[in-house]
Amino acid sequence: MALTGSVLAGEEHAKVALNFIDSYCLKCHDDIVQKGERNFYDLDFSITDEKGIIAVQEIIDALNLGN
Repeated sequence: MALTGSVLAGEEHAKVALNFIDSYCLKCHDDIVQKGERNFYDLDFSITDEKGIIAVQEIIDALNLGN
């Protein structure tokens, strides 16, 4: 039962993150514009490998720098 709650919480976090990216990032980082060679249009927040970890960490770093 706890695992189901964890999965649902993870899904909610992903939904919040995707809404944030849709509101604040896709204008400059979608499949057409790709400012800074970044395309967040198909970003996957499952973070199952090193590539996903690096991509999300780069977004967090840019946000912390005020970009």
